[in-house]
Amino acid sequence: MVKKYPTAQKLSSAQVKSDEATPYVSKDKAKKVIEAAKNTIASTTDELTEKTIITVVNQILSLTITIKEQHKILTDTLLNIRMDKRYSITI
Repeated sequence: MVKKYPTAQKLSSAQVKSDEATPYVSKDKAKKVIEAAKNTIASTTDELTEKTIITVVNQILSLTITIKEQHKILTDTLLNIRMDKRYSITI
């Protein structure tokens, strides 16, 4: 939602319908966020701020994917180590 509407000004013009497909954001939550954006006075609307927010959101999304991938690798590695120890023969 933040990536699509990086400033309060843009968010305030959002339609709840378009936000229904946003992961982790319920219709009720989307309405509240949009309403809050309409009433904020702390909005910066310049292009630099908008691009910075979009960049940060992209980095967070990318890091989330990387963390999930690393978690899987570590989990698989630990599982393999445990399996190797189970079947190893000690002399």
